[in-house]
Amino acid sequence: TPDEIEALKTAWYLNNQRTREEKNEQTKNEMLASGYLPLTEEITKQAINENKKLEIVATISSNWLTQKADNIYIPKFLPNGQLFFIPKGKRTRGYYLHRFENAYCKLI
Repeated sequence: TPDEIEALKTAWYLNNQRTREEKNEQTKNEMLASGYLPLTEEITKQAINENKKLEIVATISSNWLTQKADNIYIPKFLPNGQLFFIPKGKRTRGYYLHRFENAYCKLI
């Protein structure tokens, strides 16, 4: 019946959400155990003040594409005050802090 189909769809959706949350929590615990920290504005400012680079493990999503963004980045402040990350060896192209998803970092 239509009601049973809707109940099944809801159960499927909730189970997928729970599974995704469990996977994210497992990834977080693994990264913290490996010495990585969640990428935050405070850690980025600390890296800038100490003139250090950040090894970032993260993903970046757009409308139709999700890609890994694991690399060593040089954090910078743009003139408008936003935090920007330039990959090591590049001069201009990089990413804004808000573009990273599930991001973890190490100061190096």
